[in-house]
Amino acid sequence: MFTSTLVFTAIDIVELALWYWVVSGAASALSERIRRPAFRRRMEQVSGVAFFGFAANLLAEGGRKTA
Repeated sequence: MFTSTLVFTAIDIVELALWYWVVSGAASALSERIRRPAFRRRMEQVSGVAFFGFAANLLAEGGRKTA
């Protein structure tokens, strides 16, 4: 019983280490892209479109009240 617990613990540690390695690599790659001015401009455009979409939704609802 103790041996199987140690084996499963070792497997879990290896899986966690691999997962953290993948996540940190993805975060590093993403951080390099986020720093680019073109990416920031595009994100500002996307957030502006989303803002106008929410505003249009509010206008379309008009004065309707929901309970």
